[in-house]
Amino acid sequence: MTCIIGATCIEGAVIISDTRILRGYQSSNESKFHFVFDKKVVVAGAGATATVDYLEDDLKQYEQSTVGESNEVIKKIEDSLTNVKTRYFARMGTDFEIDAIVGGIDCFETGNPYLRVVYANAVSEKIRNFHIIGHGAPYATTLFSLMYDYKLTINELAILGFFTISALERLGIDQSVGNNDNGPEIVVIKPNEKPERYDTTGDEFIHTRDWTANLEFKEKLIESIWKTRPTIFK
Repeated sequence: MTCIIGATCIEGAVIISDTRILRGYQSSNESKFHFVFDKKVVVAGAGATATVDYLEDDLKQYEQSTVGESNEVIKKIEDSLTNVKTRYFARMGTDFEIDAIVGGIDCFETGNPYLRVVYANAVSEKIRNFHIIGHGAPYATTLFSLMYDYKLTINELAILGFFTISALERLGIDQSVGNNDNGPEIVVIKPNEKPERYDTTGDEFIHTRDWTANLEFKEKLIESIWKTRPTIFK
């Protein structure tokens, strides 16, 4: 389960996440954002629930820590993932699945926003435009890439990510992706500012969420795909 989008734009960076968690045979809605290093860094993990839990537990040691620059932050998060992998990979084998998107600002207190993806092998790389992790990534990438542009504003980018993850759920594209009543959660990062949760209760987001469940949305897709409407859709 999970779909997490990390994307950059002309005004900063945005991370958008679904909220569905599967523990055993029961699903629930939980935030996938974990704030560390005095709330100046956000980590969002995707993969087997157990391994994501273990990573978050290991990261708790850094909740109140301070560091100098982003490369120090990334090294410590890579080390945390290494700790999890060292302890559990042999036990879980092919079930060991985890990736994480990390966001903050370059010099910890000041600087430009950055996003990085940390893979299961505890190696990270910079996200230059956007990167999507989780079970829903293949489907979300197709939708998101159609409209993504670096010149979008933070609000416009947040709405695009919100639409993408909402569509995966509402259209049944990936049934492992799910959201609470307010839809996907969003964190934004602006220059010289720590990561902040973004309000998704406004009219723009309500419109976007409701549109994906509206029959008119299906009608627009039909009109876009076929010049002559198929008989089955008449």
